Amino acid sequence: MGYSNTKVAPEKIVFWRPVMFDAKAKSNAEFFVMGRGFGHITKQTDWRELGAKLRKLASDHGANAIAYDISGTHIRLQFIRVPDATFNAGIGQNELKRPQ
Repeated sequence: MGYSNTKVAPEKIVFWRPVMFDAKAKSNAEFFVMGRGFGHITKQTDWRELGAKLRKLASDHGANAIAYDISGTHIRLQFIRVPDATFNAGIGQNELKRPQ
């Protein structure tokens, strides 16, 4: 289905809101969940540092994208491997977005 075996550099890891990967969404995009996690965030959270650490972790374990959801002081993550075409389409939105 167009998955490469090439390791993705941490700075190339893509962040996506999980709505793209909702199991109920009508989409032809397939993906593999490589891992999941959750944590607590505060107003003092350094988003650049957090993003860099998450990208490194994802890259080290074979993921090429991170789906995330922020609700209040909680962040939920999925480290995923998506097909190359889907990955390439998401490169333009490559930043973790802080909640409003």
